[in-house]
Amino acid sequence: MELKSNQQLLNEQTPLAVHSYRKCILHVDGDSFFASCEIAHNPQLRGKPVVTGWERGIATSLTYEAKKLGVVRGMKVSDIKKFFPQVIVMASHYELYSLYSLRMYSIVRRYTPDIEEFSVDECYADLTGLRIVHHSTYEEIALKIKHDLETELGMTFSMGIGPNKTIAKLASKYKKPSGFTPVPAKRVHIFLDGMPVEKICGVGPSTTAQFNKLGIKTALDLAKKNMAWVDDNLSKPFREIWAELHGEFIFKLKTGSVPDYQSIMKAHTFIPTQDKEVVFSEISRHIESLCIRLRKYKLGTSVVCLSIKTQSFSYKNVDLLLPRPTAVPEEILPHLRLKFDSLWKSSIQGKHIIRASSITLGHLVDITARHEDLFGASSKAEKLYDVYSAIDSLAGKFGRGTVFLGSSFNASEAAVKDSKKMGTYHKKRNLDIPILGWVS
Repeated sequence: MELKSNQQLLNEQTPLAVHSYRKCILHVDGDSFFASCEIAHNPQLRGKPVVTGWERGIATSLTYEAKKLGVVRGMKVSDIKKFFPQVIVMASHYELYSLYSLRMYSIVRRYTPDIEEFSVDECYADLTGLRIVHHSTYEEIALKIKHDLETELGMTFSMGIGPNKTIAKLASKYKKPSGFTPVPAKRVHIFLDGMPVEKICGVGPSTTAQFNKLGIKTALDLAKKNMAWVDDNLSKPFREIWAELHGEFIFKLKTGSVPDYQSIMKAHTFIPTQDKEVVFSEISRHIESLCIRLRKYKLGTSVVCLSIKTQSFSYKNVDLLLPRPTAVPEEILPHLRLKFDSLWKSSIQGKHIIRASSITLGHLVDITARHEDLFGASSKAEKLYDVYSAIDSLAGKFGRGTVFLGSSFNASEAAVKDSKKMGTYHKKRNLDIPILGWVS
């Protein structure tokens, strides 16, 4: 594959490339990363149709030469061997890929310390304010990074820059392989016109189908919806995506070895039901799971956002403000139960079938330093926290779910049944185990 020079890439930029960025986020995406690592490690494979995934029995990564033949990701290795005997199928070498990934991150860090290691072959970088430091435009800085990556690692990378993570990632996928697309905030609407809505990070096949039913075919269709429609029809994560499609900077980069969480979220789609207690059991299980993550990083939340998704793709939302930051379910669930009961009675009961729920915990703060209040509430919280520290230790020894809340019983039982069906049931995980604490 012939690599284009930086000047050629700059010359090919569309009218989107005007030098105006309130915020400049770069998304770096390795092209066919696993297969490219194999070729970089063994240059004799260059120009040949190469596929990785032999050990899994399906294609996990493939070169563009293999794609041209008709091989697709997820295709069975047996079918590849049968229909495309000229393809070279290799076992994956994950240690090799991790090494190249670390080298990728280190090269990008030469230009900015603000890096989010999104996955083994992707990262985000904040270039805002670095034009003076590097004596270059944002486009030129991105292309210097691209040049260093491709020449030093021996593989191609596609890149996009934009006012936020959502736009930057859409831009990096726009031209592949070895593409470069800059999208400043003033031209976001031009870029989104004609961009299929399913290309947006976080929009899966099911959501795409529902959007299409609502007449939303492109990213611009979604962006053009007004605030009232968004509040009535979208859950919090999709409201944030909608804001980023407007050029706002919502999703912060998670840099450093310990995640710099502003919020955390958990969602689950279950068998459609009109049973109120089944739905709340799922919510309770979400809260338990998220609180485990909070305690791991010594964080506490004071804002809880509940979203319930109906079979007709409408959302019912509830926000809860807690009196103080916490990481234990007992300080969240009783308050959330009251909100949930009120929402169910007014908007759901007998009117809707529920198919999914999600919980977002926001306003996260460090809770390593907790203080007594005048009424001893913090002391009670300390005791609860100590109990959950012991539960976390049990989970580390015997597996997560060894002890769980009674209010999560229905959801936990359903999870075990699902895992048995999927063949992932663990012998240590059973329902003859303690049920802790507050029961709805």
